[in-house]
Amino acid sequence: MFQYGGSRSDDDTGSLRLDSAGGSAWSVGDIARGLWRARFWALGGAIACVLAAFLLSQVLRPSYEASAQVYVDPQDLQLLRNDISPNLSPGDSGAAFIESQARIMESAGVLRAVVRKLDLAYDREFVSSRNPISRLLSPMNEDAVSDEELEQSAVDALSRKVHVIRADRTYFIEIYARAETATKAADIANAIVSTYMAMREKQRAEQAEQASGSLEQRLDGLRATVRNNEEAVERFKTANNIVVTNSGTLIEKRLGEANLSVSNAERAMDEAKAELDQLNLMKNNPTLFLSSPAATKSADMLRLRGEYERAEAELGALTATLGPRHPARIRAQSQIDTISRSIAQEVARLRTNAQLEYDNAQAEHDAAVAALKRLTGTFQTSDNARVQLRQLEREAESSRAVYEEALLRARETREQAQINTINMQVISEATPPLYKRFPPRRAILLPLALMIGFCGGAAFGLMLQMLRFTPPRDHRADAAPAGTQSRYVDRDPDRRPDRRDAEPRTASYAPHPAE
Repeated sequence: MFQYGGSRSDDDTGSLRLDSAGGSAWSVGDIARGLWRARFWALGGAIACVLAAFLLSQVLRPSYEASAQVYVDPQDLQLLRNDISPNLSPGDSGAAFIESQARIMESAGVLRAVVRKLDLAYDREFVSSRNPISRLLSPMNEDAVSDEELEQSAVDALSRKVHVIRADRTYFIEIYARAETATKAADIANAIVSTYMAMREKQRAEQAEQASGSLEQRLDGLRATVRNNEEAVERFKTANNIVVTNSGTLIEKRLGEANLSVSNAERAMDEAKAELDQLNLMKNNPTLFLSSPAATKSADMLRLRGEYERAEAELGALTATLGPRHPARIRAQSQIDTISRSIAQEVARLRTNAQLEYDNAQAEHDAAVAALKRLTGTFQTSDNARVQLRQLEREAESSRAVYEEALLRARETREQAQINTINMQVISEATPPLYKRFPPRRAILLPLALMIGFCGGAAFGLMLQMLRFTPPRDHRADAAPAGTQSRYVDRDPDRRPDRRDAEPRTASYAPHPAE
């Protein structure tokens, strides 16, 4: 192994030590002296970086970023009972809805509307996408660009300057817009919000109008279907001689009335039969009839009952005081017999009337039963027709219900087009930012450039000194025998050699142990 500088002390700050691996090592004094010698490089680098940073801050286009925040609720306002679009549940579907709305805000349709609203197609910031060389080589084509191409170029440029995100686990959407001026950045962010809200409301109104138009077009067909079904019902009624009233068909109404007549006639016949039987039982003893309820129905019978009671009372009084053959008693008994014959005649008359009433009631009952049988036969004959009629009426009723529902839905949908049910709020509008996003402010950029330039210049100067102090590669020294001298070549002309540096240095050779 060779070792250079073996005779020098370690405290010599101007010396260079070579280790056994042939590399160089600097002491603290060497580094300090190297930094002092590189002070002009550091100062020059600092000045150059500061000037470059200042020029870049003047040349580079500034970029301001403004942001707006909106709240979008997936559940719209429920102003009407039947809304055109059902509300979403506040779960995963609601989060997906908010994410979709964020993508819509930065879609080409919204950005194109913003470009037209702010006239960005004629703003050099958004249409000067071609490089300067291309514009110089084809200056004529720059004027020949159509308005559609300018607008598309502005939309493409705006899409790179707009960023819309949804805050985590919330319904808040943040819109970020960048531009060369703070006012323009705020205008773009606010224009995106207002354009999105107007576009969403327009789409909702258009959907309602389209749905209402589709329903109204369908109403004509439904109306024709209802008319055809109702006409089919009327034609069937006429063909089968069916008359419908509020309570049903006419034959059903007549059948009910006939059934009621039979019931009434049967009840009247039973009452007449009961009265006739009672009179038949009392025909042999008319005086018993005076105490029956039937006697109260005849005024003559009431008069006769009064006379009979008075005559009987008089006879009883005479019997107590007079003998059986007394003329007064005989006259009283004769009067009672006369009243009894009159009562018997009245009972016979009542019995005859009761018989007539019973016969009439029976005749009416028989007539009602016959009419009921006749109507029952007619009803059974028209049973198939009534089944078909009910089927036609059900079809007409169902088509009428569908038509009425569609008519009501069309009117509600038409009203929904005039009502804004979107549940969306602008939490914070975009305001012009105070500071640029890029390049940084000079208060930050210039000190940073000064520090970078100073450190870079010092490092560059120190690297040059390291290259100058590197000893040259001498193959002859490697091949020289033991005891030969080796010179150290100093590449730094500014360094003054001292006495130790002028002396020749001997290379010590340490032989390897014999194998």
